[in-house]
Amino acid sequence: MNARGTVTLETDRLVLRRFVVSDADAAYANWCSDTGISRFLSWPPHADVAVTRRIVDGWVSGYARDDFFQWAIATRDHGELIGSIGVVGSDDDIAAVEIGYCIGSRWWGNGLATEAVGRVAQYLLTEAGLNRVSARYDEANGASARVLEKCGFRFEGVQRASLRNNSGIRDAVTVALLASDLVAQ
Repeated sequence: MNARGTVTLETDRLVLRRFVVSDADAAYANWCSDTGISRFLSWPPHADVAVTRRIVDGWVSGYARDDFFQWAIATRDHGELIGSIGVVGSDDDIAAVEIGYCIGSRWWGNGLATEAVGRVAQYLLTEAGLNRVSARYDEANGASARVLEKCGFRFEGVQRASLRNNSGIRDAVTVALLASDLVAQ
């Protein structure tokens, strides 16, 4: 792996950048307190902005490490903070990571999650030198299924009753994208 950590990435409509401490208020307002997204998340909506501040502070501290990957998702036109995407698990022996992402419900349905996931996966597989990027989602979460499929992730299987989120214990779908998949495209 080419340990470069969280670098600024761009798409046509987004800037993916490091969080700064002052992002906590916007993160809380735009997705961390958003009850519309909590159904498929493993964490509840934040009760107050203090919870969000603690998490953002942890992310900011993490940037000192070259193997830490956590991006703020902001709109390119106005710089509005709309979500986050990052590595939630890794296996250095096989150069693999698992990603997770969250975008506030006001921005659903217009391809922004697809842009963010696609750009981060491309960065991790080509620029950071990883071999595998995977994601897991609740089998009932059709929106995440579509996002990941559009980004080229391939279905690998369903693990029954292996995921706990705010809907309870659920079946988890695993999908992945390999560096060799990008070469084949």
